[in-house]
Parts: sequence; structure tokens; C-alpha cells
Amino acid sequence: MSNEGLTSYPQIVAIKMKQYGYERISESQFLSFLVVNNLARKVIPNELNNSEYIRKDGDVYYVI
Repeated sequence: MSNEGLTSYPQIVAIKMKQYGYERISESQFLSFLVVNNLARKVIPNELNNSEYIRKDGDVYYVI
């Protein structure tokens, strides 16, 4: 993956989700996804709750 054009952590997470074919994912699955891909450790960072790349709706996260 090229790092050109990457400007934020939420953007990197959104790109990785798309690479794995995820558009919507439950909160528990999202945390597991982040941990497995070394994008987070124990909790979902607050900056992923409502960014221009990822949104949270109830207990579902989705890529915009």
C-alpha cells in the first residue's frame, strides 16, 4: 500500500476496511478488526466514531 495521499488515522482505517471488503461492521467486530490489523490495542479510538471516513450508527461502524 502506498502512503501517498494518506492524511489521517480514520482514512487509513477506512482504506483497510475496504481492502478486506467491509462496508459495515459491528462494534465488537470492529474492535477485533482494529486489533488484528495493529490499528488499535484495547479500545476503539474516539476519533473513529465520527470522522469524514468512518461513522458510527448505534453499534455499527461503516465506511463513508
